[in-house]
Amino acid sequence: MQKIAVLMRTKNSDWVISQTLNALFSQKGVEFELYIVDSGSTDNTLAICDDFPHQKLPMASETYVPGPVLNDAIQMIEQSIIIMLNSDSVLLHPNSLKKLVDPLKESTEIVATVGRQLPRPDAQPWVRKDYLNAFPNTDSLPENITLSFPLSAFKKSVWVKEKFYEKSWGSEDTEWGKRILDKNLGKIKYIPEATTMHSHNYNNIELHNRKFIEGEADYFIYKVEPNAMKALYGYARRCISELKFYLLNNFFLSTPKIFQRNIYYFLGYYRGLRSAKNRDLKNIDKLAHKPY
Repeated sequence: MQKIAVLMRTKNSDWVISQTLNALFSQKGVEFELYIVDSGSTDNTLAICDDFPHQKLPMASETYVPGPVLNDAIQMIEQSIIIMLNSDSVLLHPNSLKKLVDPLKESTEIVATVGRQLPRPDAQPWVRKDYLNAFPNTDSLPENITLSFPLSAFKKSVWVKEKFYEKSWGSEDTEWGKRILDKNLGKIKYIPEATTMHSHNYNNIELHNRKFIEGEADYFIYKVEPNAMKALYGYARRCISELKFYLLNNFFLSTPKIFQRNIYYFLGYYRGLRSAKNRDLKNIDKLAHKPY
């Protein structure tokens, strides 16, 4: 059986990584080599990893930036099919990897696949809503999602032609998938049967910072311009949509938080767009990053 590579990035994941690794090594119908790139864990993450067979890859980049780190890591991987699995992404079915990989083996047209992410049991209502919208139980993803590295697979031959971008700190998976499609290098298939549990309950500051990074990336990927009126319109639409979801699903006590949280959501995104435009106009190479 042909071995595949599983590439996992880690940092301070000891609260969940044992679940991730146990689920990974319970997979059926695939043989794999696990590669781990750690970006400075200070907890028990690496000690837990040592209980499972893996190769630790050195992180060549001085500081953690997803694009360069992935490019450095993949350069050292020999397998022709690579699965991206986050250290906090817990596979929910023993055939998830097989379902993800089979289309790549069976078709020359399909060059990448993406699995379905389901929220954790403790996910807040707005997180549940976002994940249901982003990863539906259908045969296609929303247009703004091409790949998502908590659970995706791809052929290394495509990466050889197109490396991951380094213009912005985040959304390297989305940008790379879009570039593959734009250049007609192959098809990307959504596999909703390949499931994993992955979500985050960001607080307001973390949400602001996450959206800042996405705003930066969207400026470079989709040429989205910062527009205060569009941000206000998006804020109103999202608040109304969340309010309907909360009321229909009996999340009454959480409704007051909708309006404050979405201020952080859209303010972060708008600031990210403005930051990226400023860097672009002034030819500033230094990446903007806010921790989340």
